[in-house]
Amino acid sequence: MKERRIAFPVLILLLLTAVLSCERQSPAFPAGEGALRLSADTLRFDTLFSGLPSTTAWLRVYNASSRPLLLDSVCLRSGGQSGFRISLDAMSGSVFRQVEIPPRDSLFLFVALTAPEQGSGVPVKISDEIDFFQAGNKEQINLEAWAWDALRWKGRRFDSDTLLSPTLPIVVYDSLVVGEGACLRLAPGTRLFFHDEAALLVDGQIRAEGTADDPVVFRGDRLDMAFEDFPYEYYPGQWYGICLGPQSFGNVMKHVSVRGACYGVVCESDANADTLKLEISHSEIFNMLYSNLYSIKSKIRADNCVFANSGSYTVALIGGDSRFVHCTLANYQRLTTREDEPSLVIVNFTVDEQEQVEPCPLVMAGFENTIVYGSHDTEIGFGLLEDYAHGLAFSHCLLRCPDPLPGEVSDSIRYNEDPCFVNTGTDWHYDFRLREGSPAIGRADAAVSAAYPLDLDGHSRLQDGAPDLGAYEFIVF
Repeated sequence: MKERRIAFPVLILLLLTAVLSCERQSPAFPAGEGALRLSADTLRFDTLFSGLPSTTAWLRVYNASSRPLLLDSVCLRSGGQSGFRISLDAMSGSVFRQVEIPPRDSLFLFVALTAPEQGSGVPVKISDEIDFFQAGNKEQINLEAWAWDALRWKGRRFDSDTLLSPTLPIVVYDSLVVGEGACLRLAPGTRLFFHDEAALLVDGQIRAEGTADDPVVFRGDRLDMAFEDFPYEYYPGQWYGICLGPQSFGNVMKHVSVRGACYGVVCESDANADTLKLEISHSEIFNMLYSNLYSIKSKIRADNCVFANSGSYTVALIGGDSRFVHCTLANYQRLTTREDEPSLVIVNFTVDEQEQVEPCPLVMAGFENTIVYGSHDTEIGFGLLEDYAHGLAFSHCLLRCPDPLPGEVSDSIRYNEDPCFVNTGTDWHYDFRLREGSPAIGRADAAVSAAYPLDLDGHSRLQDGAPDLGAYEFIVF
C-alpha cells in the first residue's frame, strides 16, 4: 500500500533537464581580476531543522591563469562551530593548506550543514565564511542558512488524552499513534512534519482545531525547494498520510492544512455506523500522490473545504453517509502522473481478492453548493449496484460530467462550465478561488449558505445576498 508511484515521465524530464543544463554550462571561467575565481560569492541554504543534516551544495574554485595556482590555505572561519562542513576535492576538514590548482583548472568545494540547537522557537539565521588566502590576499564565500529547533519523535504513541501546543514544530519518524480511547488535541498553530513514509494512525480520536490565522498543519519534513519557486512541502508523496482506524469516531478537523502526502485522510469503518467519523471544515487537503479523502463505510461531514490535486481519486466514497457543503473538489495534478480516475467516485460495494462482491450500503452521498471539476472530461464516477442502498443528492453544484444526472438525484446543476479558478497549475502554483465572470458566482442556495456564513478565507457569503458555489466566495478588492 505504501508503494511509491512516482511519475516516470516526470523523472525522465528532470533527468533530461539536468543533462541539458550540464551541456549548456560554459567552460569559461568567471570574469574578474586575478587568477583565483569563485563560482559564487554567497551560498544560501533553505531553512532546515536543527540537528538534521542538509543536502550538500557545491561550487567551483577556478585558476584562471596559465600557471599553477598555490593557495596558502582554505579555511572555514568558525572551524566548524557553526555547523557548516566543507570538503575540497573529496578531502574533508575545516582547514586545507598549500592547495594547488593546475592551470586553467578548478576544484570542487562541497558544503553541508547540520545546525546545532538554537534555543529558540523560531528560525535563527546562521552565518559562516570560507576564506581563501593566497600571497597575502583574501577571497571569501559567505555561507547563510536558517536553523529551526524542533522536537523529534520516533514511534511515539499516545494512550491517554494529550494536548499538543505550538511551542516547537514536531518532526515525526515512523508513525505517530493515537491509541483506542485516547484523544489527541492539537491547538491552533501546531505543526507536524512527517518524515518519508511516516503516518498519523488514529485508533482513538483526534481533534485538530486551528484558526484562520493559525491553522494546524500536517506536511512533510523537507524544508528545501523541489525546484525553483516550488517548495517540497507541496510535492506529493512526501509522507504517508492520516489514517482514522475502524474504531475511531468523533474526529474533528477545523482550519487544518494537509499537504504533500500519499493519502490525505483515510477513514475506515467496519460497518455503516450512525456515529460521526469525521467532521472537517475550513480546511485544505492538497496535492496527494493517491487520494485526498478515502472513505470506507464512514459518516463524514465536510464544509468549506478544498480537496485538490491527486494522482488517483481525489475523493472516494465507498458506502457510508457523507455530506459536502460549499466544498471545492478539483484535480489538475501535474506533479505526478494523473490516472484515468475522476475527481469524485461514489460506490456501494467492494470486490475482494477472490472476486467476491461485498456490499457497502451508501446511506447518502450529498453535495450542496459544491464544485467538482478538473482536467479530465469526466470528473464524477459511480459504481452502484441496485441491490444495495445508494442514496444520492446533488443540489446547486457545478460539475464536470458529460451526461446530466437523473432528475430525482439532482437539482439546479450547472454542467461543464469552467469555474474560472484563479490558477490551475501555472508555474506549479494553484489557487482555487474564483475569478470574475465565473459561472459559480451567485449560484449557491442561499438558504443552505445561511448555515455556513463564512467561506474558507473567513469572508462573509451573505453580504450580497447571492452566495457563490465552492469553498471560496468571490471578493472584489
